[in-house]
Amino acid sequence: MSGKCLSNVMNGKELQRLRKFVEEHWGSFVLISESSHLVMTFSFEGKEYLLKQQRLQESHLSPFWKLMKWVFGSDFSVQRSQMPALTAFLKEHCPMSVPDFFFADEKKQIQVFEKCPGRGYEPDEFPKEVAFQLGEYVASLHQHEFAAGGTLQHHPYQDLKQRMDLAGERLIKEEWQDAKELRSFWERARRFEPSRKIFVPMMADISANQFLFSQSLDHLEAVVDLDAYVIGPPEWELSVLKGCVPDWEAFRRGYEQKRPFPELGKGERYYAFLMALCNPWNPSEIRRCLSEEIL
Repeated sequence: MSGKCLSNVMNGKELQRLRKFVEEHWGSFVLISESSHLVMTFSFEGKEYLLKQQRLQESHLSPFWKLMKWVFGSDFSVQRSQMPALTAFLKEHCPMSVPDFFFADEKKQIQVFEKCPGRGYEPDEFPKEVAFQLGEYVASLHQHEFAAGGTLQHHPYQDLKQRMDLAGERLIKEEWQDAKELRSFWERARRFEPSRKIFVPMMADISANQFLFSQSLDHLEAVVDLDAYVIGPPEWELSVLKGCVPDWEAFRRGYEQKRPFPELGKGERYYAFLMALCNPWNPSEIRRCLSEEIL
């Protein structure tokens, strides 16, 4: 089956009917996944849709969403407000399908998207068969460079490295009981300074379960989880990917079809440790970082 999303451009009356249907039948939609959002599917006038409802509230953000707020100035409300611009940007520059975005309701904390065809995949690690295509996809977005970081519509932060340093310190204090070993490690790790200040569109927590695949898992069909797109260092996203792409050489070849591959160097462990701080429920990644000499 092709993974191409159908064009679901709606006129005003159609969109009004869709909004009314969602308001009246929301309680009967089928829950298909649950993380930071509840994700539900439903049918309306012969087409398939997804509704995403925010589950985490501002007073109970996960460590990852604290990181997103502290570093990029991003939260769920910001992401909902930028979704029309983000999906338009991705549709223009992304070499795979992107779902149509129809509307958001800030009071109800929901978003409604087109449901794209394709096979979902639960693991974080990508099938090795898609590594080259994934490299092309990531590089196609990294071609668009910005002078400062933040979100797609608001990126004023030239001091992003300082913001990351402080965010790591706060996560250790708030999520890891201010563990002395972690504080000591972070003090060493944060001495890393990027060799260049280039910022690009990137998915901060990129993994395979944010995409749809062909039934044989050998082709990427669509990118469908768009909540964590920000403007940040390309090395951040590449460092996350290095942990979940089994054929790194194929990924690199795909990336180099579009742009030169950046040197990760010491930044790889810096970003890996920062992301590992977001998972206090599974400290194995933190232990792995501590066991490796990064500086």
